[in-house]
Amino acid sequence: MLKKSQKKPWYEIERERIKSSKIKSFTIWVYSYKNGKLKNSYKQLFLEYDYNGYPVKQTHYNSNGSIHHILVEKFNSEGKQIWDISICPESNIRNKMIYKCDNKGRINEEIWWYISKKYKYIMRRDIYDVEGRKIECLYYDSKHNVKHRTIYKYDTVGNKITIGETGKESMQKYDNNGNEIENILYLSNGDIKERRIFEYDENSNKTKEKRYNLHGRMYMKKIYMYYRNRRIGLIINRYNLNGDIKNKIRDVVKYDSKNNIVECSCNNKQDKTTMISKYIYEYYSNKKR
Repeated sequence: MLKKSQKKPWYEIERERIKSSKIKSFTIWVYSYKNGKLKNSYKQLFLEYDYNGYPVKQTHYNSNGSIHHILVEKFNSEGKQIWDISICPESNIRNKMIYKCDNKGRINEEIWWYISKKYKYIMRRDIYDVEGRKIECLYYDSKHNVKHRTIYKYDTVGNKITIGETGKESMQKYDNNGNEIENILYLSNGDIKERRIFEYDENSNKTKEKRYNLHGRMYMKKIYMYYRNRRIGLIINRYNLNGDIKNKIRDVVKYDSKNNIVECSCNNKQDKTTMISKYIYEYYSNKKR
């Protein structure tokens, strides 16, 4: 039995917000600090949207200002993504992803193409069932031989089990709202490698994440904070063998009156700022293009 979903997917909610805000693009500038002094600053991302809030182009930058890669996305008239292509200018390698749907608009296959001067081949295929659940993932070499195969199975309550070539790799458990509440990773001998526990509020916002190692000891804890369903903070604690905090990161997120992120700061265990990301927006006029 599939889990019930009580709300729209987060990406559709975000698209509607971007459309209503008439966002045309935004740029992220990153400022890194050491001992309270500015160490480096650079443009990290430039993301462009169409008038309906769909992302059409992302340009990612290295810290030296050169382009790391460009991602171009294409949607059909019904808002379904049909392909995207990632271009790396330095290596001239392109990865194209094609989304195939049935006549009811449900995705049934995703295909990744690897394209370079020397090779052009399908490097990965994801296959879905009629309920939109991933059931198989195939990785190929340049001669189209399958080099790795992963199977996804679901129990009667919708929990997801991942099976690789060495056996069960993971299990994901969900609540009645479709939120992931537990993720168990396994070693090749079947023993638990890692266990992650998630908690949510009444609006399905993730509030806590706890990670345990193969000995059952919690080595990381994340605490998420919200205001009017917008995340305003994140605390990440890492623990030593005695259970004491050995490292702490605190993120603070600031928004403008339109609920757009304008700044995200990262602070260390001593509560000193190590990085600030600033968002600069460009908007469509009231007239359509």
